[in-house]
Amino acid sequence: MAKHTKSRLLGKRLVVGAALGTAPLAGGFADRALGDQPMIASPSVEVGERSLYQQVRASRDAGVAIRFLRAYPDSPLVPHVLLSLPAGELSRLPREVIDSLSIEALHGVPVQIQLQLGIPPQHARITRSTKGVSDGYSGGGTDRDITPKIVSASAPLSQQNTLLILRAVEESSDRCSGVPDIYKLDCLRSEFERIAQDLPKTGEYAPVQKTIARAARDLSRLVRSNRDTTKPRAVVQQSTTAPRQSSRGRSFRAVQEPKLQQTNAAARAIVDEASTRLLRSAGNSVKRRAHFQEVAQVLNSSKVLLRS
Repeated sequence: MAKHTKSRLLGKRLVVGAALGTAPLAGGFADRALGDQPMIASPSVEVGERSLYQQVRASRDAGVAIRFLRAYPDSPLVPHVLLSLPAGELSRLPREVIDSLSIEALHGVPVQIQLQLGIPPQHARITRSTKGVSDGYSGGGTDRDITPKIVSASAPLSQQNTLLILRAVEESSDRCSGVPDIYKLDCLRSEFERIAQDLPKTGEYAPVQKTIARAARDLSRLVRSNRDTTKPRAVVQQSTTAPRQSSRGRSFRAVQEPKLQQTNAAARAIVDEASTRLLRSAGNSVKRRAHFQEVAQVLNSSKVLLRS
């Protein structure tokens, strides 16, 4: 039986081993950066997703990789797919495929490959604060997250810090309000993902980060299960006043229109669950509950996007 080791990637605990049954790559980025082949012990990785990933690893062909990346742009296997391709095959990936990949999925990709793909390393962004516009960075750690934070890990519970989070959620709803209905769910997923990336995983506001990150994952699974593959992705450019994912804009997946009412109802339930979970995380702290109550309320307000 192969021995398994633990590795950090995309902020999750992954089991790394030889369980997928494909031959290891010799001398490539995958060997140096990620060790053996990944086995994702998570219900969010579908059987078809894992099967197509195996084909990429076996063929090391851009055509197969393009099929995977188009089908699963936010998969935790995206870094492994990119790492498995030789330089010549990487250059064959179309710009629209690269642009569709989520921030979270790209966090495990080495800077060398990001540069080769024309991606700004670590998705440097400009963020606004109460003191004006800043391009400073914070973070670090094992997942190499150096994007700006809405609040830092050392930030205390305060009205000013909580207001920064409230504004981020409110602005996300504003940005998604102009997106066609069939794309709004994936837009909200993308915004929740971005906010979670900009919140600290430790400190007073860590429960907020954990709650929003989980909601983003749940929404992503919902979109994936109800995606309309006959519809093109909607490309939306960010406004100049909003926190930026990159200057390339973002693209969203469509959900099947006949299932829109059912899907939106499920999404509203996910947001409700997130709000309830956040309030429970406050425990017996009156101060924490007061701040988390405000965040929960603004999260609930985002459900207006999901009216059928």
